Amino acid sequence: MDNGGSELQPKSAELIKSEFNLIPKSTTASQFNDEYLARHKDCARRALSALKVRKLLFPESALASEKDAAAVIKLRSITFEEAREALDLLSSWKSSQLDNFRQAAATKWPKATIFASSS
Repeated sequence: MDNGGSELQPKSAELIKSEFNLIPKSTTASQFNDEYLARHKDCARRALSALKVRKLLFPESALASEKDAAAVIKLRSITFEEAREALDLLSSWKSSQLDNFRQAAATKWPKATIFASSS
């Protein structure tokens, strides 16, 4: 590892290799994220986290990430708080899926004005 022209001390390099091993060397960040999303596809909060990462890793996947984020509203287990997080995420992305998401969320929580159309 190069750190501004100086090498890490062997003990430091050994410690880094032993402690930072969440992602196996044979796995890419994208593969790890895809596996995480597959394992947690039924959990809105974890799915949204993985979709954020996918959009960062592959900006060209923005539309697919937005569609998948909007689809969390269909999860039977989604909570109001998770739906709000999804709404905030889609809003921050200026997603074309925002209105469809709002409509679906308003159907689940008709008294929640946060899901009322912004138009």
